[in-house]
Amino acid sequence: MNGHPTLSFLDRAGVVLDTLHVMHDAQLVANERSLSRVLLFVQEIGRVPLGYRFVSYKGSAFSFDLSEDLVAMRASGYISLEPRPYPDGPVLAKGPAGPQLAGWTQDSLAEYRDCLRATIALVCDLNEPLPVLANALYAVLREHDREGRIQRLTHSRPRVEQGEADRALRTVDELMHRGVCPA
Repeated sequence: MNGHPTLSFLDRAGVVLDTLHVMHDAQLVANERSLSRVLLFVQEIGRVPLGYRFVSYKGSAFSFDLSEDLVAMRASGYISLEPRPYPDGPVLAKGPAGPQLAGWTQDSLAEYRDCLRATIALVCDLNEPLPVLANALYAVLREHDREGRIQRLTHSRPRVEQGEADRALRTVDELMHRGVCPA
């Protein structure tokens, strides 16, 4: 990350609202799993100091810290769930108190807003599926050698063939080295 202290709950909630807005605009399904994957990129590639810890859970990078924040955000009215038909299921959306939160965090998140949006746009423009890319990023963060990364990625997502895993890892390596935002 960029050396900044971890954002407060309200600022993290503001990042979540911004992320949901950009995901909706990009026509990404904004459920908890997709949001977790996108925020992994926002935190690690976009260098927004969210402080979320990610684990490999049910074949995908997932943050239980984010899950707890989402419960608190729903209880506070910052986000809500909107029903969607199968296979999407319910999606996250701005709740009745969302506009108020956006006003509170407007100034404190100004320095991250461009990086946040650039990172999400970059992820949306890549030609790899988001679940595979997120797992590739998780593997790069956890494993130091190429074989360990490929093994972690193909183990967590058994339908991913070695060629697809290698492509996704190269994409993530390039993003990590190039970055989206200045450190």
